Amino acid sequence: MVHVDFKCSYGLSTTNPIQLRENDVKELSKYIANFVIQQLPKIRSSKHGSMFRYESFDWHERRMILPEKIEYISITNTSEFKYPCWSAIQGGVIPEIYNSNEFKTIITKKNTKPKNYKKAYFQIWLLIVEDAMNLTSYFSVDENEPQIIITPFDRIFILRRSQNTFIELQVDKQ
Repeated sequence: MVHVDFKCSYGLSTTNPIQLRENDVKELSKYIANFVIQQLPKIRSSKHGSMFRYESFDWHERRMILPEKIEYISITNTSEFKYPCWSAIQGGVIPEIYNSNEFKTIITKKNTKPKNYKKAYFQIWLLIVEDAMNLTSYFSVDENEPQIIITPFDRIFILRRSQNTFIELQVDKQ
């Protein structure tokens, strides 16, 4: 059984975040397959259930042994299992902002708030924090045609906390 943990510093790094991209698949797949094949003699000679974990930095060799985008690879001897089984442990996709369920939920919830304000304000603004340390709060705002959001807010901003930048969205005030 092989488990690969890929690095992802998107939202945590302000410059050049490490992120797995579609063009990495071919190269990293080949690397992982070759790495596992090299380890097979040791894995096969171990007892069923033995697990070997290879970190990106090998402290014995004092060097990086895995590509930059791989955090670790673990290989478990499952030779006594009768049938193979493939499964994904976890994964994530950063959706385009206007297709994001999380974004739609935030806007729907926030749009109900202004009608309950005790005072009438000249303008009301909404600030959404993009990278609030969970995958559902990341948005790709690189869309070619931004949509207009119908809202009671005069202005809506996305704060990209890791980059300390704001993006203003287009609104149509109700």
